[in-house]
Amino acid sequence: MKEFELTLKLRNNCVKRRRVALGLSPRQLAEHSGVSYPRILEFEGMKVSPVSSCKTGWKPSASKLAKFFGCAEEELFPDAVLAVRQPQIVAEIAAEQALALAKLSVTYELPPTPTELFEVAERDHVLGALLETLTPREQAVLRCHYFQDETLEGTASKFGVGRERIRQIEAKAFRKLRANKLLEVS
Repeated sequence: MKEFELTLKLRNNCVKRRRVALGLSPRQLAEHSGVSYPRILEFEGMKVSPVSSCKTGWKPSASKLAKFFGCAEEELFPDAVLAVRQPQIVAEIAAEQALALAKLSVTYELPPTPTELFEVAERDHVLGALLETLTPREQAVLRCHYFQDETLEGTASKFGVGRERIRQIEAKAFRKLRANKLLEVS
C-alpha cells in the first residue's frame, strides 16, 4: 500500500516571475494589462493554450499580455511550456519516496530575460549617478555598509570611527539624496 498521494502542479513561471517582479497580484495584472483575471490564472496555471485553436498564431490575450510585459510571446510561452499537456499530475507514492522528496530543496532558475538585464543595467546606472552626488567618504561608507553587507560596527572599524559616526554619515548622505529629489523614500 502506498501511504502518500503526491500532487505535482506545474505553473508557467515565465508569466508569474514577470508579474511578481512588478509587484502585481494576478488581479492587478489583469487590471493593468487588459487581459481578464480568469485568463491570467489560466495562463499561469497552464490550463489553456496561448496558441489559437486553428494553430494560426497566438491568442489575442496572449499577445496582449506579452505586449504589456514588453516581450515576445515566445518569451512568455516557450516551447517547454507549450509542450505540457497536463499541468497537474497525481500519483500514489510509498513512504520512503515521500521522505526522499521531502529532503529535496531543488529550485530551477531560468536565465534572465533581455528586459530584466536592461532593468539591472539601468538601475546600476541610476545608482551610480546617485552616489556621484555624495562626497567620496559618504560614498565609501554607503558602499561598505549596504553593498558589501558590512555591519555598522565593521564599517566603523574600517573607517576608524565609532558606530554612531557611521550612522550619522549615512543619515547625512540620505538627507542629501532626498534634498536633490534623487531618492524617493516612502
